[in-house]
Amino acid sequence: MRVDRVVARSGVGVDNLNAPLPMSAGICGFNVPDYCGDEVSTRSLALLLALERQVSLQDRLIRANAWGIYRGGLPRRTAVRSAGIVGFGRIGRATSRKPQPFYQRAYTYDPHVPADVAAGRGGRLVDPAAVLDALEAGRLGGFGSDVFSPEDPNASPVTRALLERDDVLVSSHA
Repeated sequence: MRVDRVVARSGVGVDNLNAPLPMSAGICGFNVPDYCGDEVSTRSLALLLALERQVSLQDRLIRANAWGIYRGGLPRRTAVRSAGIVGFGRIGRATSRKPQPFYQRAYTYDPHVPADVAAGRGGRLVDPAAVLDALEAGRLGGFGSDVFSPEDPNASPVTRALLERDDVLVSSHA
C-alpha cells in the first residue's frame, strides 16, 4: 500500500492518536517516541529544585503581601538528601542523571522496569503509595510530579490528598 499522506503525533504517547483510523483512509499515523526527552527531564529537575527551595510557596506568599526572609522554611542541604523519580523509561532515565550534582542519591520507581535495571543506573525502588505517608510523617521533604496515573491527579483520592499539601508541586504533563 502506498502512503501519500501522514498524521504525526509530536509526542511520546499514542493515547490521543487513533492510528488505525487514518490507515483506513490510506494515511499513515505514527508518534515520535524520542520527542522532547531532554526538555521533559530538564523540566522535572526544575520542578524538583523549585520544590526543594520552596520557590512556588515563596512566590504565593510574596504575592499575598506576606514577604519574609524565612517564609516558606529554611533551605535544606541537598548534598545529604535523596531525590526520587517515578517512572524509569527514557525520560526517567534521562532525569535520573540530572540531580546527581545536587543530591546524594536518586531513588526510582517503575513497576514495568526490573529493579536491577534501575539499580544499574543508580536508582533504588520506592513504593509510590508511601509518598503521602512519608510526607505526613516528615520523612520526605517534598514531592514534585508532571505525570500521574490516572493522568488527572484529581481522579485519585491519594493523589488528591497530595495536591492539598504545600510541600507538593505539580504540573499537567507539560
